[in-house]
Amino acid sequence: MSVVREAGTPSTPSTRGETWNSPERIAIHRGLTPSERLQLTIEASRAALRFAEGERIDERRAGVRS
Repeated sequence: MSVVREAGTPSTPSTRGETWNSPERIAIHRGLTPSERLQLTIEASRAALRFAEGERIDERRAGVRS
């Protein structure tokens, strides 16, 4: 989900100063049990598979109807 900020600039984690390796996120990760880490890994893998197996749209033909 992308939230639009002023002047039509999309708000993304990096534009908000959030990173995948912030000290807060690292502390949260370190506080996880091994089984919680495994569960997050499984969730990420399933999401990646859903993305990889999703419908492909040829952007070159996106606005063209047959």
